[in-house]
Amino acid sequence: MIVMYRPPLENRWMRLRRYKGLHGVGEHRNRLEHQKIRGVHIHTATLRYQEHGFREEAYAEETNLYSEVHGAIKLMLSDCHFIEPSSDPDENPNLDLFSL
Repeated sequence: MIVMYRPPLENRWMRLRRYKGLHGVGEHRNRLEHQKIRGVHIHTATLRYQEHGFREEAYAEETNLYSEVHGAIKLMLSDCHFIEPSSDPDENPNLDLFSL
């Protein structure tokens, strides 16, 4: 799951948060901290990594707050303060887009 932002008048998207599962064979490395992450993890955009020439969301932290995609979606909605849509089909005709 990725939360992205497109700055006004720019033709690019910034990745602000990325909820990842396990890296198959490899691992994620936080290059500035010299950390290796092998488990489920969350990438977060940081100015520090951008100033060092890395992608905005290159920094990551391991988590045990989810283990599968539905848990990642629920955590993302909570972390980023999204409001879950109404479960009333009359109020939300796009309900199927959010069904977990």
